[in-house]
Amino acid sequence: MKKRDLIAEVDKIAEEEIDKKYQKTYKSLIKENYMKFLDNEKKTENKERLLKILKNVKWYSNCNTDIFFSNTITEILNSTIGDIYFVCKNKITSSCYNIITRLMSEGKIEKGNLITYYKEDKALEIKEIKENSIILVVDDYSGSGDTIIDIVKAIEKKYSNNKVLILCYIWQEKAIKRIKRLKKYLYDKLKNNYEIIEKGIVLEDSYKEKFKEDIDSINYINSICEECTQEKFKYGYRKTGAMVTFNGLSPNNNISMLWNNNIRHNNSRWIPIFDRELSLDLMIRKKNEYLIKNRNEIFKFYEKSYLRYMLTYEEFKVLIMLFNTYSIRKEYIKDALGFDTTEEVTKIIEKLKKCGIITYSLENILQFINTRAIREMKKIDEEISKKVGIIKGMRKQIQKK
Repeated sequence: MKKRDLIAEVDKIAEEEIDKKYQKTYKSLIKENYMKFLDNEKKTENKERLLKILKNVKWYSNCNTDIFFSNTITEILNSTIGDIYFVCKNKITSSCYNIITRLMSEGKIEKGNLITYYKEDKALEIKEIKENSIILVVDDYSGSGDTIIDIVKAIEKKYSNNKVLILCYIWQEKAIKRIKRLKKYLYDKLKNNYEIIEKGIVLEDSYKEKFKEDIDSINYINSICEECTQEKFKYGYRKTGAMVTFNGLSPNNNISMLWNNNIRHNNSRWIPIFDRELSLDLMIRKKNEYLIKNRNEIFKFYEKSYLRYMLTYEEFKVLIMLFNTYSIRKEYIKDALGFDTTEEVTKIIEKLKKCGIITYSLENILQFINTRAIREMKKIDEEISKKVGIIKGMRKQIQKK
């Protein structure tokens, strides 16, 4: 297969597999990363094997999960007379947080009905609830079933005589089977009644199931994953063997060749499709697009900022973009914000330096040094992140980059 044919196939995958809303914004970046992934191999036949793997990765976006949770939770609320409590992880890294927050803002869920689950301690918040209430365990993806099983054990320690509904949108077959086996095995010992909501859920196959008629692909995947130096994750956590992505993010249940760069292949470091850099770049682009398209909203930030007394509106926008990326990419800033030349951008950056807001090295490594400006930029960054649906954990990752 010639390079132009590979490019055409990658373009086809981007068109067909990636959600249209997501594709419009990120298709070019995804295509770039797909081509880098194919370049892990020099031989044409191996590139074709990688292409086949790409075609079998399932993409999910916030749009998919939002619709499922919104419809299902609303249906549960409308059909239930008693009290409903929602178990939420203390460090929420899924779209479920946005769903529950929105339902709270709509008055459908009260803050008092949330039960916090502390994942590090595998413990639940102690809260007085009436018997025969409904406890809803919400998660967007279950790869091995470990988290849900830990939550079930925590519920058993704290509560009894309640109905526990387990609501998860995407399940690996392995996970849902483990939950059902646990329920069957402990049936007489459980203090609560457990039910998995299966209406509208998605069951994802492992790579072995996806390629069960294609031994060549299975052998090839095994050969690459065996080169991963992290034994625990060669075939994904608990050997889940998943092939899914959420907005370009990869669960550790995925086969290692999709997300783990601790692989040496052909005497080179393996370039996965869904590495950390891609995830961060996606989030950065998302925020920058909001900055570019929502002039009125950004101007409101400017009007309220103490920086308006020393910076023009255009300089203020450059500052926000610098805070977003924590690097100096003059050409990108020029094109994104509509400057005629990079010299204009350079002058603004120099002014920001003279004002004592930023400093930078010859390698264009940026550092914010004004404490008040940092606080203000963080506040603006949080607002923009909420607008574009970036969760708190990912926002911290971007700022640490």
